Amino acid sequence: MKQTFKTYEKDTRVGRVSFYELKSKDVTLLLTSYGAGIVDIIFDDTNLCARPESIEDYLDSKAYYGKTIGRTSGRLFPPYFELDGKKIKIENTPGDVSHLHGGADGFAFKNFSLISFEQRNDETSITLRYVSSDEEAHYPGELTLDVTYILKENNDIIFKHYATTTKDTLCNITNHVYLNLNKNKNNLEHHHIKINADQYLKVDQNYRPINKQDVSGSVFDLRETKSLKEQIDIFDQKNMMAYDHAFFLNDEKIAADVYDQASDIGLRVETDYPTIVFYTHNYIEDKKMLLCDTNGVHGSITLECQYEPSGIYHKDLNDSILRKNEVYQHTVKMTPYKKHTK
Repeated sequence: MKQTFKTYEKDTRVGRVSFYELKSKDVTLLLTSYGAGIVDIIFDDTNLCARPESIEDYLDSKAYYGKTIGRTSGRLFPPYFELDGKKIKIENTPGDVSHLHGGADGFAFKNFSLISFEQRNDETSITLRYVSSDEEAHYPGELTLDVTYILKENNDIIFKHYATTTKDTLCNITNHVYLNLNKNKNNLEHHHIKINADQYLKVDQNYRPINKQDVSGSVFDLRETKSLKEQIDIFDQKNMMAYDHAFFLNDEKIAADVYDQASDIGLRVETDYPTIVFYTHNYIEDKKMLLCDTNGVHGSITLECQYEPSGIYHKDLNDSILRKNEVYQHTVKMTPYKKHTK
């Protein structure tokens, strides 16, 4: 079946925004220019994304639903980070002790330009671009980011991040799509998770990195499929927030796999990024009505493929420095599936 592509524009609170619908036999992928974001992933008549019910609320939400994050995903800690001996000033995101996900004016709140789209018999692709000026949010260098989304006929959803810079800078891009594979989306009760990682990044109460830790014998050991509800209950019993941690991926084809028994829908994640930040929507950033009546807290997850966050502060972690003459290039593939065929 030939792929289809259509686009439309809409006047919103954040200005005039473009929307792009890519469609294959089994998947409908709705994207937006604002934040180069994933709005919906429709598979088996189920929206796999959890997001605000209102598109307006989706676009300007501070919870980053579905958005491309940059220049740096995760947290940096004011008043500065140090790049080659030079202190680069940064500011905290309002309401947070850290400079979170690129700051208050990060890529999630930028309107990307359409560069190209292409249709073939087995795939449709679209490329969106944002050019971040030198010293924007105090980051050095003019950074050009291309985000390419590809929807293939076999249900693969691929997104590619390609960036260059005019000066040495930090660059750590991810996508912040929230997932709930159940049509009703009330909670994660029937979800199961597997992450192929022998180590995770231990952090302090402000999410500053401490060190790499072996997952063995801990709630972070997700190398075998685990009930997500049971795992979250372990955190609750200890009066702790649930997952918001970076996992160092093993050399496995499948980086992560989430499956909902009630809907019989799963999603596999493959990537060439070294880590996945696994987050279980531990609190509500803003009080918005969410899609399908979920109350938000522990109602969805993210699997954010990226470099380990805050690495610039720790000698044993990837520092996320992109040099002037280098290219930043990474790929993520998400594949929805039905475990049992009717």
